[in-house]
Amino acid sequence: MISPTRLNCHRHPDFGLFASSIIALLLFVSGADAQQAPQWLAKILTEPAEKVAALAAASGDAKRGAMVFFQPSLGCAKCHATSDSGPLSTANVGPNLTRLDPKLTDAGIVDAVLAPSKSISKGYETSRVLTTSGQVMVGLMVSETDKAVQLRDPSTGKVVEIAADDVESLDHPQLSIMPAELATQLKDRQQFLDLIRYLTELRTGGLARAIELQPTAMPTAEPLPEYEAQIDHAGFIRDFDNKSFKRGEAIYQRTCMNCHGTVTEAGSLPTSLRFASGTFKNGSDPFKMYQTITHGFSLMTPQRWMVPRQKYDVIHYISKA
Repeated sequence: MISPTRLNCHRHPDFGLFASSIIALLLFVSGADAQQAPQWLAKILTEPAEKVAALAAASGDAKRGAMVFFQPSLGCAKCHATSDSGPLSTANVGPNLTRLDPKLTDAGIVDAVLAPSKSISKGYETSRVLTTSGQVMVGLMVSETDKAVQLRDPSTGKVVEIAADDVESLDHPQLSIMPAELATQLKDRQQFLDLIRYLTELRTGGLARAIELQPTAMPTAEPLPEYEAQIDHAGFIRDFDNKSFKRGEAIYQRTCMNCHGTVTEAGSLPTSLRFASGTFKNGSDPFKMYQTITHGFSLMTPQRWMVPRQKYDVIHYISKA
């Protein structure tokens, strides 16, 4: 087996080679930050997980929760299968929800949604490989032998093999690939309770219950605001100046930095692109970046909370930082 050593992220800043996300919402990682959460979520974050689970059991609706789970803006179904074979899971990088450990408590499910790095299911730990050429590859460990390391790319679900001779170091950061800010994308407290109720019923009822709760018509993405079809993209780009840079910097530091890091510090989410040195898989010109922020790409969900000016301010900052 290849001996693990500590990875020097400052020396090798190409953090998250497989990652394709461009902008992330607020990241909580080790525990959600109530100061940054919507008011309804901030209250939930101050309550014991057992109490929140009891509220979900009493007032949550599993059928509505299924609709929340499958809504494109949340992206749950991109990583988690809810069928026996997992055809709804594009990457298969999260546990199949019809095969959860029956010992997982309702409170444990609440914690898994709000702070996924608190307890990571066996087999879904993140691994990082630093190659002898200075590249960093992040994914789920598939196999490790004297000849090679195989990682599953979180954005595609495909297995990538790195020859043992090309591995300089290997480590396993205690971070979940699942971002911890997902709850901030829900509309209200009821949606959260509905989602928890859905997940607890899948844990208890398995595949049979998942089939019963499967929506007859899958939720579709909400239409973009009408103004998105009339944006003067060239005008926004021409208006790049120091003020827009400063506005973009403020937004980045408030909502993006935790995931994506800075020029000198690696981000805390292993699959988030390092803008200062990473490769933009969906294009790095301002217009392409705008499309990625607006529509999402791979595991990244659309950032509907941002208006055009905010998007281009952040793009300006990322491009120049």
